[in-house]
Amino acid sequence: MKEQVFIKTDKSGARKKYYYGAGIIIGIVVVAAVGMYFYYWSPMLRIGEFSIIGANSKEEAKIAIINYFDSSRSFFSPAADRIVFWMQYNEEFIQSPPFLPYASSIKLTSNIAEKKVTAEIIPRVMSGVWCISEKCFVFDDNGIVFAEAPDVSGSLILKIRDENNTPVSLGRSVLSGEEFSSIKKAILSIQKNKIPISEVLIQNMELKEWATVAPNGFSIKFSFNSIPDDLDSVFKGIFERTNIDKLTYIDLRVPNRVYFK
Repeated sequence: MKEQVFIKTDKSGARKKYYYGAGIIIGIVVVAAVGMYFYYWSPMLRIGEFSIIGANSKEEAKIAIINYFDSSRSFFSPAADRIVFWMQYNEEFIQSPPFLPYASSIKLTSNIAEKKVTAEIIPRVMSGVWCISEKCFVFDDNGIVFAEAPDVSGSLILKIRDENNTPVSLGRSVLSGEEFSSIKKAILSIQKNKIPISEVLIQNMELKEWATVAPNGFSIKFSFNSIPDDLDSVFKGIFERTNIDKLTYIDLRVPNRVYFK
């Protein structure tokens, strides 16, 4: 007959380990739940103040900024009324924000201790008026249109009339950066040589043609494809041969050629 051996097991120790492990898991879940509540819903992290600097319509600017960032919020991101949401954009610098056409840039600053968000708006500065058909728009020094404007006349405000009636979108430039720079360069030389300008005409965009027009109808014709580097010398050479009052136009559309009448 075989001898039977009985082994005594300590079930109480196993239970202790089980309860200890379960307690740790429950503790972690509770801490995570409390942390999530604090992060996502606690009033302690709700924004106390959203301040706008540099805008006339502060409430409109505030709504536009919040809506823009809220629309790009991920599923796990806290709501836009939480200061922790804006901490990820602390010291954020936004150049030419499409959601606020009149703003050249916006700088966001978040202060978690004060539960305050500050948006400092640098407004665009008017450089001239862009007109199509019967509508006109204000544009800045980069050629970006940012607001509607009344029609203007005279030489105090630069007026560019687009005869192609190219559609205008606020916050964007109708011309390329290079094209607008060409216009600015030419106008500076024209003004330097005391040639009057009543308006600039964007004529045939397919041919890249544009012109400045004086109050008496005298025009200087240009091409975006080629603008003389030495405009001052060109004007000086022409005016040494004839008086500007006797001219109908100066044509600079052909590279390395100057025609005037």
